[in-house]
Order: sequence, then structure tokens, then C-alpha cells
Amino acid sequence: MHEDVVTTLLSEMLNDYGVYNCALPLMGRIPDIYMIVGGVRVILEVKELGEEAALREQLTKRLKANMCELAVGILYPSWITEGHIAPPKIAEVRRRLMDADIVVIALTSSGNPPEILIDGERIGIAQLPSLLLRLIREVVPNKEVDTAVKIIRESVEFFVGEVGKVPGADEIAKRIREVLET
Repeated sequence: MHEDVVTTLLSEMLNDYGVYNCALPLMGRIPDIYMIVGGVRVILEVKELGEEAALREQLTKRLKANMCELAVGILYPSWITEGHIAPPKIAEVRRRLMDADIVVIALTSSGNPPEILIDGERIGIAQLPSLLLRLIREVVPNKEVDTAVKIIRESVEFFVGEVGKVPGADEIAKRIREVLET
């Protein structure tokens, strides 16, 4: 019993809290859990404590591949899936997960390298939905700014193209530059 069981249980628990998502364990090169909340694409990657470096690398790759605007890593303690003689039953793993503190790492694609929003915060599973919503609210302004900058850039490029068609465009461009630089 490993990461895929914890991932599936975490997905079910988030659904129980009203944070609807799609668990994709054992699918290889895709996120463990995927969701869209308020127009923000969010992925959750789940790893056992001690795999922080691999988790950070995975989150960064997801952001660079433009799979999401918010990449959240969840580190869980190994005792959640360990048994003395045999692995614990699913219900026991779920109970242990509810009782444990998890460690959260959250990155957003607003910078290069990605911006760290949370770096190793310990929380209980019951706190995860509100933490995710808070993080999404932090990412939304960045997404809106990126969209506005893109629209402005496209408008300026269009304007420059149109001004180039007008007689005396060099003089107009010079005056516009003077206005923009003041």
C-alpha cells in the first residue's frame, strides 16, 4: 500500500469537503489529482515525507508544462501506510490520514522560477480545503494581471501596425514614445 492509496483517499476526502476533483493515480506522467476551481487549474501531487526534492521538481515541471496555475504538493508521514505484520486496511489508512499532519508546498506559475506560496506548512487534512481556496484567491489576481498584460501587449502591437500605415508615422511614433516615457 503506497502513494496511490493515499492519493485516492485524499481525493475522496476533498470531494467529501466539497472540493471536487479527479484523482489520476497510476496514470504515469499526469498529476495525481486535478481540479479547476474558479477558473484556476490546480494540481495536487502526493508523496511520502522524505521525498521533498522529487516533489518540488515534479511541481515545477507541471507549472513549466503549463498544466496548471497552482501546483500543490502534499507530503504525508510514512506511518500512515505502514503495518506491523500486514499493511493496514483502507479504512485504517483513511483514519490515520485524518489524524495526521501533512506538509504542504505550493507553487504558482507567476514567476520564473515559479513563485513559492507555501513552503512546508504543516496542516491537518480538514484544513486543506480552506487552504486551497486561499491559495486560489492569491493566484487569481496573478492570472488576471497576466491576461490584462497580454491584452495590452496585443493592442499595442496592433496599434503600432496601424500607425505604420499612416503618412508621417515616424513623427507620430516619436511623440507617442515621448508621452509614454514621461
